[in-house]
Amino acid sequence: MKFKIFYIAAFFFTILFNSCNKEISTSPPEAVPQNSGKLFVASNPAGAKIYLNNKNTGYFTPDTVPYLDGGAYKLVTKLNLFKDSSEIVNIKKDSLTSVFFNYTTNPTMKGYLNVDSYPQGADIIVNDSVTGRVTPFEFSNVLPDTYNVVLKKTNYWDGRYITTVKTDRTARIYGALEDTLVFVNYRTSNSGITTNYLDGIAIDEDGNKWVVDSYSLMKFDDENWTSYNPDNSDYPGGNINSIAAFGNEIWVATSNGLIIYKNGTFEVLDSHSGLPSDYVYCGFKENENSIWVGTNLGLCHFDGANWTVYNTSNSGLPANNISTINIDAADNLWLGTVGEGLVKFDGTNWSIYNSSNSNLPVSNRITDIEIVDGSVIWISLRSLGKALPGGTAMYDGTQWTSFQSVPSSDVVSLTAQSADLIWFCNIESGLTKWENGTWQTYLTSNSHIPSNRIVGTAVDRNGYKWIATAGGGLSKYKGN
Repeated sequence: MKFKIFYIAAFFFTILFNSCNKEISTSPPEAVPQNSGKLFVASNPAGAKIYLNNKNTGYFTPDTVPYLDGGAYKLVTKLNLFKDSSEIVNIKKDSLTSVFFNYTTNPTMKGYLNVDSYPQGADIIVNDSVTGRVTPFEFSNVLPDTYNVVLKKTNYWDGRYITTVKTDRTARIYGALEDTLVFVNYRTSNSGITTNYLDGIAIDEDGNKWVVDSYSLMKFDDENWTSYNPDNSDYPGGNINSIAAFGNEIWVATSNGLIIYKNGTFEVLDSHSGLPSDYVYCGFKENENSIWVGTNLGLCHFDGANWTVYNTSNSGLPANNISTINIDAADNLWLGTVGEGLVKFDGTNWSIYNSSNSNLPVSNRITDIEIVDGSVIWISLRSLGKALPGGTAMYDGTQWTSFQSVPSSDVVSLTAQSADLIWFCNIESGLTKWENGTWQTYLTSNSHIPSNRIVGTAVDRNGYKWIATAGGGLSKYKGN
């Protein structure tokens, strides 16, 4: 019995062994290439494409092209910005042939860089290295590459440029340098301004510039800075919603009431003065006997003796949070709300304009109103979340033209320099100019604005733009 089991096991083992041998023995041997020549190609700079007999090998320097038949080959290397390099190479079987192209030492590979400026005489700095040359100047034997060029001249802003030099080509830079008196930035590091984080700007009838933050109200008379704060004056401070100038009166709307600066004294209008709330969004002085105040609990009017409060319960207002106020030439009162659109009040009737009936940007969150030529209404709007963007809109007395998300979805204020020139402040996206239907935005990347967070603008009697930023201080721009 034991022998029988042994023979059966041996039989199956033999079958299994022969089966495995058969499977292994029938596998085809790995193909061995017959062409055994190799070509190693290197270059300085590296990364050139390697071509053989006008065909792209798929290899880049430095690398080895294998499996080549013996014989002569036309070798071409192609490197971006440089002209092609080529030579005939002879490949031998069972051997390695090496070729090296040095683009950097080959004079035929160089290019030219021509630099000029207005005004001329600017120092030329290339890739952070002082060249010792001034404009106009042309650099020869320049290695093809991308170059950062800075032009420096006393009393002018630095000009910064990027250009690319190619083999046997001339790259040209012409910098129109801007006078530092054309664009001036006032920061804590170079002026008497007390903070770089501003909340708004206004200009009084004497030309004084007033900027504000939650702690200080600052005046600049083009020479000296004066700061008012709770430590040195009766200015109470508070979270700022807006600032405006009416003659030589400065009105600052805060979370602690409406602060009015007049003839060296401060007056505060709040809930103790007849307002329904201390939280004030805005104020507007119609005349000595008529002022309007927007709060979070309604619109307030003072006739010189008494306060009248309008809200959703006793008027046609669609909301109680009145964010901005203006009056047109026909004495219509225009009101912005936080989320319910624009309101016109003619003394009797309340008209509401919003995204449902006037195609305004969908947020309906009005931040500012400008009236041009007495009747053309421009408004700016902020977003109420990503799904409800703001923008701008214009009413010509007949119909609305709306620009949703233009110049941005968060426009915090606007200033009309003329009927054809409007400036828009974007809280994250720079300063935008609308001129005769064309939009142009100024950013830190394309201008000397010190911050893209623009909180307010004002235009003085000379046409100069004063730009208040959150983080970059105050800027004066004389240009257009």
